[in-house]
Amino acid sequence: MNSPTDEAKAFLESFLSVVCEAAGEESGSGDVRELPSAAHLTLAERIDVLEMLCASVVVATHNDKVLDQVQFPDIDTLLGQLADTRRGIIAEIASNESSRQVLEQAVLDEEHFSSNDDVDTERARRINIINHEGDNSFIDLVCRSNPPAKLYPTLIQQELREQVSQGRSEALQRYEVLLTDFQSIRMQLVGACFPWVLTASLDMLIQLPRPEVLVNALILFCNAAERYQVKPSAPYGFDKYVIWWVKQGLTNARIGLRGLSDAELRILNDARSRERIEAASTAAESDLDRRFGFTKKELATIRNKIESGPLQEFTARTEMLTPEVVGATPPPCDRPWLIRSSPNYTWFI
Repeated sequence: MNSPTDEAKAFLESFLSVVCEAAGEESGSGDVRELPSAAHLTLAERIDVLEMLCASVVVATHNDKVLDQVQFPDIDTLLGQLADTRRGIIAEIASNESSRQVLEQAVLDEEHFSSNDDVDTERARRINIINHEGDNSFIDLVCRSNPPAKLYPTLIQQELREQVSQGRSEALQRYEVLLTDFQSIRMQLVGACFPWVLTASLDMLIQLPRPEVLVNALILFCNAAERYQVKPSAPYGFDKYVIWWVKQGLTNARIGLRGLSDAELRILNDARSRERIEAASTAAESDLDRRFGFTKKELATIRNKIESGPLQEFTARTEMLTPEVVGATPPPCDRPWLIRSSPNYTWFI
């Protein structure tokens, strides 16, 4: 493996300098520092940075405080371009009759309704759009509903298989153009926000200095960018929206690296519900054990595993749109840890 480039070393030195200065600022001082740009770094250099940052002595500091002291990049234009390109991909998918039927079923699934919606009223509104309004209104509905990310690659590949069986290839050519444009914009977004995502990940990285932690944060950043609705009426900006996604990615990485089983993860997810009931009632502990299917001792063991259990190999789920959907090869990578996890992670770095 080659040694880190001078560009990667210079970026990391500048990045750590800004972060340490921001950590020393008084909260609310009003001084906002600009993180160094990573737009010029190649994929290999960004991976160098991930590895070197894990090996660096990072100042332990409260993450939210540092984020308040650094500037979030201006990416509104790129977010708009990504949303427009994603909309074009959905429009292309919806032009296939069988794929449109799947999308119609997806947007009528109550799971994708807002918690503030009256289910019957919202379902009637969506049915009206499907049956009586034009394609643009339907595509807007799909974009707002945000069906599962894995649905789009599945539908694209299904359509391409149908065309291949018919000796046709026009859909492949259209999707190649759309997905290449989509990936190009995504890479520009990652380049613009790479330093910010690293900053948001520092607290977890101090606990788990593994590059997979940073990769998973970047994957969830991309997921947030794809799903964000760019509109003036949004109650908060992308910087407030994306932090939840990045933190979720960090949590997922910690759980994955500690090797939690599905059963242990279920217990962890149910723990808060149990603890709320414990705090609000006089139910016997044995009754709660039976109701939730686990004991407090079992929960304590799982939480200890998360904090100090042996580290495992970890592969994050990536079901988003990438050129790989139409057969493109992920950008090459020579890092064993990344190849063992998943070569397609390079689409998100």
